[in-house]
Amino acid sequence: MVVYKGDLSHVGNFQQLMLELRAQGLPQQVRNFSGEGGKRFSEWIRDIGKAGVSVSANDSRLVGLALQTSTGLAGNFVLRHIKANPNISSRDLKAILSARFSDHSDQQFTLQKLRRAKQSHGESVQAFGDKLINLADDAYNLLHTLSFSRIWLTFL
Repeated sequence: MVVYKGDLSHVGNFQQLMLELRAQGLPQQVRNFSGEGGKRFSEWIRDIGKAGVSVSANDSRLVGLALQTSTGLAGNFVLRHIKANPNISSRDLKAILSARFSDHSDQQFTLQKLRRAKQSHGESVQAFGDKLINLADDAYNLLHTLSFSRIWLTFL
């Protein structure tokens, strides 16, 4: 086995270049969202999150990706908020978008949907678990004042 003991600083640069090249294709990995339906909104937000993780995207890149992949009413809404606050964080933009486009804006509806979740016939345990996690994530983000354990105890 040969061990190289020279300068390896170029390896980090190569990894950065690979991430940057991968980031150029991000808008093609995220489905466009034009403001229709809460389910499409949730899928769009998750797509942006997955794409961001895949390239270690920073906050401004996620905001830019939201702008690039939103069209119509949603695109105008995103553009208006970015113009009003050019330094808006992705977390703040997500909260504003959720308040406007999510069907989970009603606290009672979100909790009820989580309480009534049932495993479909033929649905794997892993898929059902993912569905529960997504519903709990929506409920928890909406009801940030409640403790997570209290939410789960309600549904047992």
